[in-house]
Amino acid sequence: MISMSELSDAWKEIIPQAGQSVGRRADKNHPLDFFITYDENRNMQMMLISEFLPTIPPSSQQISVRANFRHDGKYAVCFSLTDNSLQEQFVSLCWDIMHCTISTHSKASGVKAAVKRFCMWQKLFAEEKNKNQKFFKESISKELYDVLRMFKRLNVLYKGGNQETGRMAVPFRILQELDAGNVKNPGRKQNKELYVFEDILNQYFTQLYSDIKKAYYKFKKEGDGYRYELYFDKVCGGSIRSIPVSLESTGTRKLLDDFPIFFTSAMGLTAFVDEVDSGIHDLLMNDILRLLKNAVDQTDEGQFIATTHNTLLMDSVPADEVYVLKADAEGEKEIVCISDYRFRTQKANSVRHKYLDGCYQGIPETGYLDFAELIDEAMELKSHTLEDSQ
Repeated sequence: MISMSELSDAWKEIIPQAGQSVGRRADKNHPLDFFITYDENRNMQMMLISEFLPTIPPSSQQISVRANFRHDGKYAVCFSLTDNSLQEQFVSLCWDIMHCTISTHSKASGVKAAVKRFCMWQKLFAEEKNKNQKFFKESISKELYDVLRMFKRLNVLYKGGNQETGRMAVPFRILQELDAGNVKNPGRKQNKELYVFEDILNQYFTQLYSDIKKAYYKFKKEGDGYRYELYFDKVCGGSIRSIPVSLESTGTRKLLDDFPIFFTSAMGLTAFVDEVDSGIHDLLMNDILRLLKNAVDQTDEGQFIATTHNTLLMDSVPADEVYVLKADAEGEKEIVCISDYRFRTQKANSVRHKYLDGCYQGIPETGYLDFAELIDEAMELKSHTLEDSQ
């Protein structure tokens, strides 16, 4: 039989896909048909395929349980982990269920034994979770516990290498796959969240760009499901053409990437975004920030925090909300709020102008650089290389 470490490694080889279940058979030599998968929500899942339908135990906060009738006349009993902090224990659970049924005399009795074993583990999961939470709360201060809870509610979008990485903490899965994704079928009833945000994105982009007349999703049959992708009906050369968002400009795609951050901060959450205006026109970004600030100010706890190199945005918000990253002669960096400086900014002279004049520091100080010398150095190296090769 497959070992526990082999089972864990097999799960790691599976690439989860939103909107559909993907997986593989756990052990081809096992008498029962166990499959390890990720469900449509990318949760770890063990599936037991059988002609026999056992009594299905109720779901818990840690593990969701359901049974599906398959097109081949069999049943799929699915155990999905909904608490990602228990992944290691879930692998142990699945391996133990397989181990205790390896010598089953019939598939019917094996399925019953598997469900019975699961019920025992489910009780342990609930007890372990409660014990851990109690220990966690009793072992740290209330202030630290509140800080940790706050971190779980943060929404972050930052640039790493050549791509942007994000973490969303909102109850809308679609916010992580606004550009494209997978669903089982394109029906409105089955994809309410997708169609709601299709309408929201339509309002968002048609108000930001006069040449975008409509934003909508197109569906394409792919495998056992459908692939959706965001498209724009856009004015091009005097006619309206359908353009996929993947072919749009850097600025338009950046506005799509920024949307979940804008949306979550307006919901009353805290959101961070790196280089918020990359590729976006200065005046357009200025208008968006003004509208977003009005929305965030109406929430109790909403915060929007962004980095930018666009100095025009410094005049979009009050001075006590503008911070400058400055560096001294040794390269040591410090973040300072504009309002911490002792001098006043006259109405005729904006924060931006004073920043560009060097009053707040944080402006680039370029040393000696001669591109002609750099080219000469490179050409000299090339000539020496040619001489050495002869």
